[in-house]
Amino acid sequence: MKNTLLWRLLTTKPLAAWHYALGRARLYWLLFRHHATPRHVKTLLILALAYLLFPLDIIPDTIPIIGVMDDMALLWLALNYAERFASAELRARAGVGGDE
Repeated sequence: MKNTLLWRLLTTKPLAAWHYALGRARLYWLLFRHHATPRHVKTLLILALAYLLFPLDIIPDTIPIIGVMDDMALLWLALNYAERFASAELRARAGVGGDE
C-alpha cells in the first residue's frame, strides 16, 4: 500500500492527493455518461455505489475493520474493472494520466 501513488501523495502533498481523487471521480463520472461505455460497466458502477451506501452488507459495518474492508474491496474491484474501459480521450478530459 505504501508504494501507491495515492498513498505517497497523502503522506507528502495532501492537496495533490485531493486533486488526484477528484480527477478519478471525474473519470468515473465521464465513463458512466459516455455513450461508448458498455451497459454492464455502467450497471456495475451503479451497483457498487449502491452497495456502498446500502445499510445491509455481506459483512456488517459494525464489525471493526473487516466490516468496512469488504465495502472498500468491492468498490476498488468495481472501479478498477470499469477503468479498463476508459479511453485516452476520457482520461484527458478528466485530467487523469495513464496507469500509475
